Amino acid sequence: MSKYAKNLIGSRVNTENGQVGKVKDILFSDENWNIKHLLIGKHKWLPFGKVLVEPNVIKCLDAQSKVVAEMRREDLKTRPPASEDLPVAEQKALEKQIERMGLNKTPTGKNTQNQGQQATTETKKDPHLRSMKEIIGYKIQATDGLIGTVNDVSFDLENWHIEGMVVTNGHESIRDNELIVTDLVGEFVWSQKSVTLNASKENVLSSLKRL
Repeated sequence: MSKYAKNLIGSRVNTENGQVGKVKDILFSDENWNIKHLLIGKHKWLPFGKVLVEPNVIKCLDAQSKVVAEMRREDLKTRPPASEDLPVAEQKALEKQIERMGLNKTPTGKNTQNQGQQATTETKKDPHLRSMKEIIGYKIQATDGLIGTVNDVSFDLENWHIEGMVVTNGHESIRDNELIVTDLVGEFVWSQKSVTLNASKENVLSSLKRL
């Protein structure tokens, strides 16, 4: 069963013993196209404001438009905070903030240990972690020009695997809300708010999935 990011983001989350807030974002890997986390917040039960929850404990009941987490409210307190695994867009924003504040200048000499700690932190960053909320609105670029804009993201609720990006306002031969499959995606370019495809317009048009 397919689900769309816009329908899930903002949904209230219910646990076995009460409500715990809303789905704030959906984080996925652009390497294997699996959803890694759902970002849940804000609620009095969440000490960090927002927490990361693995998708396999979430059930989406389309008929009732409900999201059910197979856990108790108090279990959310044991989930990692959002800051523990930031998507690329937030990583870059944080780097820019640190640069503006001048905190990226590491003194020499006795601060070698700090340099080691900084390097360890750097290796923990996931260069493939993306935010669905962030990429909605990105321009979609084929190898020979603009195709359209990311209007939504479709994924399979059975395995939490992304099926493709919903394109809108695009090429004259593309109807709104057609699906560009993930096999055509080259990379996401955060600085340009765009996603580049590894195919020409002609090849994209021939591989679109009808919704």
